[in-house]
Amino acid sequence: MTTQYSKAMLQLEQERHSAVTQQREIETLRQKLRAHGAVSVIAAFGSGRSPGGGLKRPLSVAMSGMDDLLEEAAADLEQLEGHIANVTNRLVDMQVQNLQLAQQVAAAMRSRADAEADATKELQRAKAFRDEADSLQRSIAADKQSLAQLAAQLSDAKADLQQLVAEANEQRQALQRCKDAEQEHACTEEAERRAKQVSVV
Repeated sequence: MTTQYSKAMLQLEQERHSAVTQQREIETLRQKLRAHGAVSVIAAFGSGRSPGGGLKRPLSVAMSGMDDLLEEAAADLEQLEGHIANVTNRLVDMQVQNLQLAQQVAAAMRSRADAEADATKELQRAKAFRDEADSLQRSIAADKQSLAQLAAQLSDAKADLQQLVAEANEQRQALQRCKDAEQEHACTEEAERRAKQVSVV
């Protein structure tokens, strides 16, 4: 679209330059016609007089030739003016097209600006999502590390518990042995006491 705009502007400038040139040509031609008409009238009066002061030929003859020349020049002027009118119309059309093209370019630029703004928003949203994902990944990594530490602590606690259970079993067995030994000792003492009572009787 920018290329079309440049071409339209170039063509418009060329048409304007051509119209200006033709206007200058018309003005030059008009000046020449005015000068030629004045010279023709002077020549007609000068050449139409005899040395004795009489007219050598009628002035109407000279004026008739000048009228023909003026009519021909007028036809040329009319043709040039028609061409200028056509060029002017083309210039107007070009200006209208230029305005339409400028409006299209402006609309395209607005659309591009809107698209760039939308793209910027999407990039910002993507960045926010990426930052959030990175934060979640760091949080997950921290949770994994915490879980690993908890698992190690749990394993240590299980080992300590097993050791405590083993120690408790050993203490229970030792206590049971003590009880058995005390009971056996008490039984022995009771038997000895009864034996003494029997022997006394």
